[in-house]
Amino acid sequence: MASNLTPEDSGVEAYQQKMNEGAYAEARALIERQIAGGPVHEDLRDAYAEVLWRTGEPERAVQMYLEMAQAAVRQEAYTWAIGFLKKAHAIDPTHAATLALLTEISKQALGVALTPEALSRCSLFELLDETSFRVLGQAAVWRLYMPGQVILKAGTPSDRRLFVLLRGEAEVLYEDETGSVPVGHLQAGDIFGEVGFLTLRPRSATVVARSRTDVLEIPARAMDQILTQRPEVQSMLMQLYQVRLEKTLQAVKAVARRRRK
Repeated sequence: MASNLTPEDSGVEAYQQKMNEGAYAEARALIERQIAGGPVHEDLRDAYAEVLWRTGEPERAVQMYLEMAQAAVRQEAYTWAIGFLKKAHAIDPTHAATLALLTEISKQALGVALTPEALSRCSLFELLDETSFRVLGQAAVWRLYMPGQVILKAGTPSDRRLFVLLRGEAEVLYEDETGSVPVGHLQAGDIFGEVGFLTLRPRSATVVARSRTDVLEIPARAMDQILTQRPEVQSMLMQLYQVRLEKTLQAVKAVARRRRK
């Protein structure tokens, strides 16, 4: 049977297969052959940066990711830029130029500097395309909380705001007739407020800042726009809700058992 693949398609299939197999030296040779033979598309540069890292040249890999991020910023493609910078940060968490550009573009896009930890942990940022990222940037509000301040209070009506903890730490408390039960700990990148957003029920837990804490507050209208553009965000929030619910039930049951003793 005749193949419908072009020579370039065959090369792409070959190097991706080698990367999937962990044969990075062979993948690198195939990629370098393609680079020498014609135009270099972004996916190929991305793959080349990875194999450079995997074959012992992390400095070159970080530099390539940085250059791709800078090119994406010039096109105002912030989610692409952040993706490249996350890869560079994973290779070298101390690389000064990577951290500086990350701070700059997150301020441009969201009005507040994101930490690498927040970016690497936040599943919401992973799912946004350029349009939904701009919606987030235009509508989200940055708020600062000091240690001991209440960010959310259990029992208050839900206005369907969603929250991302950008920096610092917070504690999640389940409130019952006997007092407060710690059921969770939040850190940079964690999403919270998903129960009220999804169910419209009153807030199910109290969230208290345990350090100087930066929070990105996303209004309901912005989240509705994002869900229209990226329905997979709804699935992510539902999974988060189910995981949190199970952890809360386990924590409450553990406290109840201790109280009965």
